[in-house]
Amino acid sequence: EAWYFIPMAIGGSLFPAIVKYKDISEDLFYKRFQYFLDLMFYIGLFIAIPIVIYSNFIVQVLYGSSYADAASVLELHAIGGVFVVIAIAQGKFWVTFNLQKELMWVTCSCAIANVGLNFMLIPFYGIDGAALATILSYLFGAMVFPVFILKARKMLYQSYMVLNVVRVIQCLKK
Repeated sequence: EAWYFIPMAIGGSLFPAIVKYKDISEDLFYKRFQYFLDLMFYIGLFIAIPIVIYSNFIVQVLYGSSYADAASVLELHAIGGVFVVIAIAQGKFWVTFNLQKELMWVTCSCAIANVGLNFMLIPFYGIDGAALATILSYLFGAMVFPVFILKARKMLYQSYMVLNVVRVIQCLKK
C-alpha cells in the first residue's frame, strides 16, 4: 500500500488543470476526466502486475521463506490497489462536485461490507479471505456503491470505461 502515494501525487498535480475545464465546458471536463481515470488505472496496473508476478520473490527477499504464504496476500492487495487508484481518481470528482456527504456514505458502506465479508471469508480462506474481503470492499466502493448516488453516475460510467478493452485499443490506435 506504500505505492499509493504515486497516484495520489499525480492526481494532486494533474487534477487542478482538469477542474478548470468544468467552468469552460462540461463535455470537455468529462473528456479530460476520462483521460485522468485511464491514466490512473494504467498506473495502477503498471505497478500491480509486477507485484503479482514477483510476489513470491518479494516476500522471500523481504521476509524470508517462513513468510512464503504471505505472497498470495501481497498479490491480492496489489490487485485491490487497482481499485484504490480508481477510487483516488474518483475522490477528486466527489470533491469537485461537492459530494463529500455522499462519499461518506459510500465509504461507510465499504467499511460495513468489509466487516461482513471478513466474517464470511476468514473462516473458509483464512488470511487470504481477509485480503479478498478488502479487495471486494475496494471494488464495491469504486464500482458498485456509487451507482446509488445519482450525481455520481456519469463518473461511475466513466470508471467502467477504463475496463472496456475495445475502447482502450481504439484509443491506442489514435
